[in-house]
Amino acid sequence: MQRHLLCLIRGGGFDADLDYAYYRKLLLRWRHENGLYMGMSVRNHGHTGHWTEALGVTAPLQDMLLQSWDGAIAVFPCWPLDVPAAFADFRAEGAFLVSAACGEGRIHGVAIQSLAGGPCSVYPPWPAFGVRSGGSPVELGADDVGRPCFETQKGRTYELFNITEKRGQENA
Repeated sequence: MQRHLLCLIRGGGFDADLDYAYYRKLLLRWRHENGLYMGMSVRNHGHTGHWTEALGVTAPLQDMLLQSWDGAIAVFPCWPLDVPAAFADFRAEGAFLVSAACGEGRIHGVAIQSLAGGPCSVYPPWPAFGVRSGGSPVELGADDVGRPCFETQKGRTYELFNITEKRGQENA
């Protein structure tokens, strides 16, 4: 059965343990030697254009790593965290560049650069987290639907960190 990955990812029905393997299989099958992806079978559809299909094939990959289409930033919302991954400077809604890494079953770090200033809403990457910029703590509040939110200044970078891990490292 073919599963429509982007619909599952954005609809909250994505099962990383089940769907990641299927998506990886598609990427390996559709990748050409020159690095382009073609999301439609030439055998079934004849000649197809690479650029259109390349965007359609890779869109679920980006949504597995970063989502911001609903007004808040979510890092690795559908990624199996035991599979190492990292990305840098992915654009997010609200004029933000986001970088993050994960592996070993957890998210290791998140950095958000504000290109325009203004509020930044996030889905918590950890049960308890904090935000700092230039080494100074940044106050967390809530947006109009209750998600954690903080004010940003144009050009500044904000680091999200796991408070529990930080405490554990300081006490070690």
